[in-house]
Amino acid sequence: MDQEKYSLFDHLIEGVQIISRDWKYLYVNEAISIHSMLSKERLLGHTLMEIYPGIEDTELYRRINNCMEHCTTDKMQIEFNFPHRAVGHFELRFQSVPEGVLILSIDVTEQKKTEEALKQSEERYRMIFNGIQESLIVYEVITDDAGTVTDLCFLEVNPAAEKTIGKTNKELIGHTLSEVLWALDQNAVEIVKRVLLTQEQVRTERFIPLLNRWFEIFTFSPQPGQIANLNLDITNRKHAEEQAHQLHLDLEERIRDRTAELIASLEREKELNEMKSDFVSMASHEFRTPLSTLLTSVSLIEKYVETGEKEKSYKHLAKIQASVKTLTNILEDFLSLDKLQEGRIDVTQQTFELCPFVEKVIDDIKPICKRKQHIRYQHTGLTSVYFDAKILQNILLNLLSNAIKYSEQDIAVSTQVNDGAMTLTVTDKGIGIPEHGQEKMFRQFFRATNVNNIQGTGLGLYIVKRYLDLVNGSIDFTSKENEGTTFRVHFPLHH
Repeated sequence: MDQEKYSLFDHLIEGVQIISRDWKYLYVNEAISIHSMLSKERLLGHTLMEIYPGIEDTELYRRINNCMEHCTTDKMQIEFNFPHRAVGHFELRFQSVPEGVLILSIDVTEQKKTEEALKQSEERYRMIFNGIQESLIVYEVITDDAGTVTDLCFLEVNPAAEKTIGKTNKELIGHTLSEVLWALDQNAVEIVKRVLLTQEQVRTERFIPLLNRWFEIFTFSPQPGQIANLNLDITNRKHAEEQAHQLHLDLEERIRDRTAELIASLEREKELNEMKSDFVSMASHEFRTPLSTLLTSVSLIEKYVETGEKEKSYKHLAKIQASVKTLTNILEDFLSLDKLQEGRIDVTQQTFELCPFVEKVIDDIKPICKRKQHIRYQHTGLTSVYFDAKILQNILLNLLSNAIKYSEQDIAVSTQVNDGAMTLTVTDKGIGIPEHGQEKMFRQFFRATNVNNIQGTGLGLYIVKRYLDLVNGSIDFTSKENEGTTFRVHFPLHH
């Protein structure tokens, strides 16, 4: 083909290409190379199907073929996925020529992006306009021949404004403010003139008698000849300010009265803290000796059981062991609390196998299980963990102890280790936690209203929370009264 014949197209910004009747590129200008990111050498002499495999199944191919066969013209817009560049949008014009088809392509990608951006911008504006909870109204400013502001015409009203005014969009749009609500007063006229002149935002507070409400109004101009009002209902705040003013008048006298009470209360709190510290210290020294003696007696009973009535001896032995375990747990709660409050707990991490560790803790606590009550355990994920075994043991013992105390049925324990973290779950089908007390469950000494007849210190979950704070862990739970409770403990595993 004579390339000189079409040389006038070489420097056009529009793409020009000629496809022969056997579908080979006969001519392409520089713009086509830029559009496709392919050199002329790569295109010329090659077929359209070689450059763009699968194109024969497209509408573009059908249009080109139709022009070749019927010697016609055509045009179309197309989104084209180039192999070597991002998606492009083009307006194509086809002209039958003796050699085949001449295709003129205009890159409208940026135009499409602009149109899409405008569309998205409008959608975002409409979503925000309709979604905000405050009343928002856009008006057209109406003036007389002298340029004096006489009225406002409703252009846009969001759903919140419809609710505030008590009229529908249809009743407002296209009507003036004076027609449907009230006439502009001089103060409102001055604000409109100021906003239109300076393009600044003006804030005012106004009481609207017709609505019997106070509003904080932000007035601005979104377009020439338009103003918009963003109206925040501050009626409650105004009432609160009036009440606050009255309260302020009485505050100093109340402060004087309360000061003496607070001083006395602080003294009582100081005494209580000292009593608690004394009790913890006493428990650590005075309870250990009798407990050790009791445990020794249990061992002697086991040795001499063969000389007496075995069934009765074992029965009493089990009761003694359970009582010792209960007393030991209470003592450990107080001792753990003392150490935690004084910062005497060190985190010592080590690698250990999780499953046998949890199973041993479950075996240790089985003696306090109720008759026919079992603890079921399952694990998923990795089994080897790097963590503080003592802290994990204390957390698990506290959760299991609670589940045993407050349930008559079986207890489910599960562990899951993956993604550098571990989740421990303990589920019971017991008495549950009343909804009104759930937000207080991790407070010191708190006990729910439905556990008054069950022994406990109200420290277990508080201690669990303090232990988890030491290892950057967390705890949450779900519970329903008379149906049961599930506690979930999460903490990271550091290597």
